[in-house]
Amino acid sequence: MSADEDLKARLMECEQRLQFLSQFSSDWYWEQDAEFRFTHISRNSLSEERFPRSLSIGKRRWDLPYVGITEAEWEAHRALLRAHQPFHDFILKRYDTKGNLYYTSLSGAPFYDGDGNFKGYRGIGRDVTKRKQMEQQAALEHAVVRVITEASDVVSALPRILQAICETLDWDYGAYWGAEGQNELIRQLYVWHVPDLAAERFVGSGSSWVASRENAGGNDGDVVRKAWLGQQPVSIQNLSLQPAFQRAGQAQELGLRTAFAFPVVIGDRTHGVMEFYSRTMREVEASLLASLTTVGNQIGLFCQRKQLESRQVMQHIVTRLLSESDTVEVAMPAIIQTVCQTLGWDYGGYWCMDTQTRMVNCRALWSIDRLTDSSFVQQTRQKAIFLSRLTNERNAGHLGTVWRERIPVWVADIGATLEYRHHRTRLGAESALHSIFAFPIVDGQEVLGALEFFSRTIRQPDDTLLETAQAIGIQVGQFHRRKEAEERIQYLAFYDALTGLPNRPFFVQQLNHALAKARRSAARLALLFIDVDRFKHINDSLGHEAGDQLLAEMASRFKACIRESDTVGRLGGDEFVILLEGIKDAREAAVVSRKINEAALRPFTIGAQEYQVSASIGISLYPDNGDNAQVMMKHADIAMYQTKESGKNHYQFYSPQIDRDASSRLAMEAELRQALERNQLRLHYQPKVSLDSGRISGMEALLRWAHPELGMVPPSVFIPLAEETGMIESIGAWVLQEACAQSKRWENEGLPPLRISVNLSPRQFNSEDLIADIAQALIQHQLQPGVLELEITESTVTRNAEKAARVLARVQAMGVSVAIDDFGTGYSSLSQLKHFPINTLKIDRSFIADVTVNRANKAIVRAVVAMGKALGLNLVAEGVESDEQMQFLQSVSCNEVQGSYFSGPLPPREFAELLRQDEALLRH
Repeated sequence: MSADEDLKARLMECEQRLQFLSQFSSDWYWEQDAEFRFTHISRNSLSEERFPRSLSIGKRRWDLPYVGITEAEWEAHRALLRAHQPFHDFILKRYDTKGNLYYTSLSGAPFYDGDGNFKGYRGIGRDVTKRKQMEQQAALEHAVVRVITEASDVVSALPRILQAICETLDWDYGAYWGAEGQNELIRQLYVWHVPDLAAERFVGSGSSWVASRENAGGNDGDVVRKAWLGQQPVSIQNLSLQPAFQRAGQAQELGLRTAFAFPVVIGDRTHGVMEFYSRTMREVEASLLASLTTVGNQIGLFCQRKQLESRQVMQHIVTRLLSESDTVEVAMPAIIQTVCQTLGWDYGGYWCMDTQTRMVNCRALWSIDRLTDSSFVQQTRQKAIFLSRLTNERNAGHLGTVWRERIPVWVADIGATLEYRHHRTRLGAESALHSIFAFPIVDGQEVLGALEFFSRTIRQPDDTLLETAQAIGIQVGQFHRRKEAEERIQYLAFYDALTGLPNRPFFVQQLNHALAKARRSAARLALLFIDVDRFKHINDSLGHEAGDQLLAEMASRFKACIRESDTVGRLGGDEFVILLEGIKDAREAAVVSRKINEAALRPFTIGAQEYQVSASIGISLYPDNGDNAQVMMKHADIAMYQTKESGKNHYQFYSPQIDRDASSRLAMEAELRQALERNQLRLHYQPKVSLDSGRISGMEALLRWAHPELGMVPPSVFIPLAEETGMIESIGAWVLQEACAQSKRWENEGLPPLRISVNLSPRQFNSEDLIADIAQALIQHQLQPGVLELEITESTVTRNAEKAARVLARVQAMGVSVAIDDFGTGYSSLSQLKHFPINTLKIDRSFIADVTVNRANKAIVRAVVAMGKALGLNLVAEGVESDEQMQFLQSVSCNEVQGSYFSGPLPPREFAELLRQDEALLRH
């Protein structure tokens, strides 16, 4: 082989070796001339297909379509080449013929000819796309994690995540789409784009576009819908080839060519979608889409965690503030402000109903400074809504929904939601407010109030927060009810529940305070003790509801009679007290007392009927009648009882003499309580004489008190005391038993059985045990019912006519006779009495006393006897004392008479002797 052939073979071998090295040590080999133009490129077949060498030969590197490199970076590279310096790992990005982005690492060095002249550059290139993609994905995940770690809430985090993804992946536009939970709509909530992209129109078209969450039909080219429904990342390489994409026109106007989106998933539910656009047509690598799935899950976990944190924060805030607050009015402003500041809301308000007016208004609100003077806040402060409108009208806004349906309401953007657009929300929109979050405060099925929050940011509905709101609404409602109960208990500790007046403890406290002030200033004051006369009659005959109505009316009238500086209190029952401070003398107390008497006398209406009562007033003065509350109250009470004993419907000043009388009265009351136990009560019997036969036809049992020191106390002294204290019931029961027992004793002694009359007090007649007591007395003493006659007063039966008729019917059904005592002293007539089952009328002694000289009384007695006989009644005249009276009563055919003309009341033994004489007491 010649030397030339050998050299040629060696050159070929070197060339093959160089080609082998360039193929396996790099992706391509390149050479440039002294002007830095490519003269030679050697690629493997795959690289040649992506980047044909024909597109590069004769061009400088900076003439080729590399992306993402600035002019400054190119200038630095050119400076290095002009200095004939080698370079290593110079990273450039370029899209291949299919639109895929590739990263290339270039290294090169200058070469020279034999004379040392610069001939150009030669070097190699490597495809580092996989490495850069891995670095990019790692950087993406790192950027998202950094934002999530640093963010305090979802609202601030999502825009920053959009920016981090766009900048890391070199995309031009990003948006976050979320669901509006109330109407199942998907809405664009947050946007970020590069500064040189005039994206306003594109943002506007996106933010106003909504789509059904569940409906998969229509707009199939939309990446947001596909990502939402499929819960997978989605990309569109060329938007111009997707006619079904609704916003393709606006995207092309901006030069946006490629899009991709990925879902933010919590568990198995799509929480939102992030979409991105690029002005360069590019293919989104499968590895990136897979990485974005991980990013979406990270964002979903972040959103879920923040939701739980928001729930915990709200619950903690509410629980803490409720525990620190004494009333709802104190708690709600603090809750509103703390929730707004903690969760990033710009306004909060507490709405509650006034129970008297049934109007709902804002009781407390908080807002950021820039909203304080806004029309929205001013309107909120002034707004009052009828509860009926909130609960009945469908167009009552978000508060109406809260009150009517008892559910939380979330409106992502009031500007885009017709359902909740009204005057106040329009004012809110004018103040740049967008989102509304409102929930009810409930107790069971009752809505007690509502909390509302507004935000200047379009906020995605937070299901966890909505659930928390329901729990908080219940919690606040329970607090509200508990505080109401505590306030009610506190109120009842100081005020009377029926009248709203200070009760006894609180009034005494105020009296002590007034006395202390009077001592310091040497002032005078008066204490008025008031008892409503005939209240018991109203309460017993018309019922407790009527009695309560009367007491409330009296309280109102009494308050109208005094100054604002004076105090009216209710001690209980029908007893009131009035404290008059700073009076000059007793005359001022008398003036007020007269006003009280006049006010009490005015008729009041129950149903359609007018009734009239009066007031008895006792007055004690400071310093004249006492220097402490206990003594003042005692003396005023004593004076009031003196007023009652003097005829009622007046006032009486306390005096020592009244006190002495009252002391005697109290002593008598104490002794009367022991009279039964000490066997001091006696029954005397006064005969009734038949005008036909002249003989004793019956008797009336009359009560006497054999006092060991005072002697025989007349009934007129102790019977009113017994009735007032309630002792009359036990005394009356004893009288009934003793009368029956004495009748049986006389029968056993062989005396003729005569009808014995027993008086029943009104309290005894109204007792539920009356019928049983009568039956027990008859059975115990083995008496025939016809022997017993019960006497009741005219006023007793007319007080509650319906009940009286029922009781009398039951008494007659037992065979016991019934007599109306003191007929003519009340307001009834025979026409009324005919409806009652009675046997006897006893004409009151006031008509008999002057019947022989008083023509009116004579006519009345004659008429009563005639009408009584016409009704089949037995007529008895009481108080007969003269022969003239007897003759008149005989002339009108009265049946029986009773009085001292024949005999006064006698003890049992003397009455028995009278019966044994068996002589006619009346001589015909």
